[in-house]
Amino acid sequence: MTDKEAYEIISENTNWRWVFPEDVRYENEWIFHRVREDNTMNYFKPDDAIDCYSIHSLYRMEITGYPIEPWGGCSLHESPFKNNNSKRVAKTIEDLNASYKKRMEQKYLDNKKPLGLDSAYKEQSTGYTWEEAPIHLKDAARWLSHSCKISTIEAYQLILEKLTPEDLKEAADQVVKAKEVIS
Repeated sequence: MTDKEAYEIISENTNWRWVFPEDVRYENEWIFHRVREDNTMNYFKPDDAIDCYSIHSLYRMEITGYPIEPWGGCSLHESPFKNNNSKRVAKTIEDLNASYKKRMEQKYLDNKKPLGLDSAYKEQSTGYTWEEAPIHLKDAARWLSHSCKISTIEAYQLILEKLTPEDLKEAADQVVKAKEVIS
């Protein structure tokens, strides 16, 4: 994703009145938006009005009917808007990733727990953490999450736990048949 694409997402899917290309930065799967006051167009003071959006939880406002919400925030000094700030930005992203991952895992566990068996419930392991996953699995999970409007973590879990060789063979057969019809 580029800064321009990130700008288009923020300008089209939030309720902020003033969003300019220079107000939006994309960095390592996070969109940073330096927000402005509606009545003056000045940046919010103090300098801690940087909204942070995970690209894994984006959706289109025209489809859902409501604007995207930032996952968190940071100060100007912790953001990519400050020059020569890569170490501080890396720490900010690390903190954002940790809190986002924790929330998504909790959301997944809350949805997976059998009713009345909370104390007996044990988390299942998929063999890979998101950080260890091969890039092709991450790409597949991102595509599936976007297509199904679920989180990337939920899509990743589905791929690892539910996808079988038979499913892949069936999908490949459908692609072959579709190509034959087109030819």
